[in-house]
Amino acid sequence: MGKLSCESKFELENSLLVHSLFTNREKISDLWELDSLGIKDPSEKKSKLELQDLALKHFENTVLRDDEGRYIVSIPWIEGNEKLEDRYSLAKGRLEKTLKFTGRLIDYEQVFVDWEKEGIIEKIAQDEPKIGGKFPYLPHRPVFKENSTTKICPVFDGKSCSLNDCVEKGLNLIEMMPAILNRFRLEKKGVISDIRKAFPQISFHENDMNFLPLLWGEGGNSEKAVIYRHRRVVFEVSCSHFLLAAVLNHHFKQAPEHLEKAAEKLIDSMFVDNCVASVDSSEELESFQRDSTELLALGKFDLRGWRHSDIESNFDCQDNQQKSDPEEIIVLRLMWNVCVKEDTFSISYKETESKEEVTKRRILSLAHRYFEPIGFTCPITLITELLIEECWKIKTSWNSKL
Repeated sequence: MGKLSCESKFELENSLLVHSLFTNREKISDLWELDSLGIKDPSEKKSKLELQDLALKHFENTVLRDDEGRYIVSIPWIEGNEKLEDRYSLAKGRLEKTLKFTGRLIDYEQVFVDWEKEGIIEKIAQDEPKIGGKFPYLPHRPVFKENSTTKICPVFDGKSCSLNDCVEKGLNLIEMMPAILNRFRLEKKGVISDIRKAFPQISFHENDMNFLPLLWGEGGNSEKAVIYRHRRVVFEVSCSHFLLAAVLNHHFKQAPEHLEKAAEKLIDSMFVDNCVASVDSSEELESFQRDSTELLALGKFDLRGWRHSDIESNFDCQDNQQKSDPEEIIVLRLMWNVCVKEDTFSISYKETESKEEVTKRRILSLAHRYFEPIGFTCPITLITELLIEECWKIKTSWNSKL
């Protein structure tokens, strides 16, 4: 159908209708398109790999470490930053909306105060020169998590300021899941952990910080807008996963000789900030925990939250989570029953029986309800996908009863 012109002869309501139809068709095609699984046309995949190779070469040429051992990286631009736009007005409007409708403003403001103390963000003068005349402010909103150790967390919108369109996104992470899970099942004893606040442990070069500004209203007053800029990697910017993976792999390859064995296992076991591994013995479990924690600490990363399935081991987690956590924990979208001798995986699901009429829309909703990366549920989920395909063949409407 193609792009629509923004000229006045096109009425807004028509363009919105076409956009809605396009979105629905896109969701349907995702069910059987190989691209959604990371399987691409060879020429397209080659082009993507070439871009990633260039980004990795740029990373290797620009990565540094400060006096504390913290890594310093550059933003991996795809074709420069010419597409960036100054979005101060948008960020200011979103800030006003956030301050108006958000409760617990004092708690939210304290997050930025703490971040400034930790060096994650810093204030900048409003008259500070803008690199290239562009200053793509990152709008943000609070997310409250009462059951988490972090009760309130700012979430940034990298897409709204066009920043995400200009940076390298890295590999399709879904491609990595099956291999990591199979290696997790390979040896006798499973062990997992994660890096505490992994992304903010990586710093940006000074010149790149100006592309990551944010606004905050002092005392909850949007008229007293203060400009901060991020000094560390921001999770919501689409290059963040690429940068974290590149830093970790670079760090593991630089491991001291006595930590090389742990580094080799970590290279095959890291999924973003999660370590998902397996070992053959209690002795190997203890040495892997000790050596990998030491290795990551050299790069200012805190590897914690250790869990394992070795019921005979004397190994005790430093944070005592092994004793207090529930028997079933989530490992890359699967439920791992860690405290029984069977040491099993399972799929968490909700009953789908209801009094709702069965329609094409209802079937599509059920088809998208579950995601399981290793293929255990394919014989079941295939049924809903075939039903959707049949609905399209008979050209039934979205809400017609089947």
